[in-house]
Amino acid sequence: MASVHFELPDHLPACHALIIRQAEIIEQHELRIEQLNRDVATLKRELYGSRRERFVSSVQEESPYVASTVVSVATSASCVEW
Repeated sequence: MASVHFELPDHLPACHALIIRQAEIIEQHELRIEQLNRDVATLKRELYGSRRERFVSSVQEESPYVASTVVSVATSASCVEW
C-alpha cells in the first residue's frame, strides 16, 4: 500500500479534529467490513451448504453453462459413495 504524506496540524484543536475524523472513518470501514463478512458467509452457505441449504437457482439464472456444470457435479457426487 502506498504511503500518503500529509501535513500534520500544529495546534491541538486541529489535531483533535483530525483524530476524531480518522476515528469516524475507521468506524465506517469496520461496519463495512462486518457487512462484507456477513455477505461472504451467506454466499459460502449458499454455495457449500448441505443440499437442503444450497440455493442454486440464482446461479442458473446468471449462466446456463455454470448451472449445467453445478447440476452435473451434483449428480456425479450423488453417485459416489462417501
